[in-house]
Amino acid sequence: MSKVKEWLYDEVEGEIDKICQAYKEEIITKEEALSSLMKIEHADVYVGAEMDYYIASEILEGEMEGVYA
Repeated sequence: MSKVKEWLYDEVEGEIDKICQAYKEEIITKEEALSSLMKIEHADVYVGAEMDYYIASEILEGEMEGVYA
């Protein structure tokens, strides 16, 4: 993986972690968390596909982690 792609992956992962943590701490609702996850730019670097409601739900529930390629 190139350094730029690796950096971008880390940035996206950090954003996802912040949103998931806010949801777990009940700072934001599930719908707010899902909406925020779907708005993350370049999320495709992390999930390997375009972020949609289904993928966002899997990430939020801890069923999916990033695709490090």
